[in-house]
Amino acid sequence: MNKFPKVLKEILTCGKFDMNHWAEYLFITKRKLTDWTMERSIPQPDHILKILALLEGFKDKKVVEAIEHFHAIADLPLKEVASEDTAKKFKTSTLADYVMEATFPRLLSYEFSQVPSKYRGPMLSLCRKIVKEATVLLKEPDNEHVKALVLDKTKKSVIAMLNK
Repeated sequence: MNKFPKVLKEILTCGKFDMNHWAEYLFITKRKLTDWTMERSIPQPDHILKILALLEGFKDKKVVEAIEHFHAIADLPLKEVASEDTAKKFKTSTLADYVMEATFPRLLSYEFSQVPSKYRGPMLSLCRKIVKEATVLLKEPDNEHVKALVLDKTKKSVIAMLNK
């Protein structure tokens, strides 16, 4: 058995919850849970986050170990932790990327909704500029001068926007 379905099954069976509880908590069927552990389908990123969030508070050794096992494979290439067919379904290179790519836009969207409406246009423009500048950093990660310039420009842009 590949590592991902094995670790997922371990997580789903390590605590005080049975498959009925998980299905109810995640608003899915027990069959769907079985499909995940048999690699017939993959969980949505939200499901993975909900499962981990619920279990994070438990101090039981079995639960802690199961979560540690998940984190141990989360940054490994999917080809190493899942079957070839399952790895293709994720459309990312790691489990961590899968969860982040799907949740980051929603988190950003929520944060953006908290910005007063008169600042949303300038804030969106600023976000685009920051992404463009950050792209430079990714191309030249060892250039401290470039990093300092980008940070300085970003700070100045935020201050200018807030002073309008």
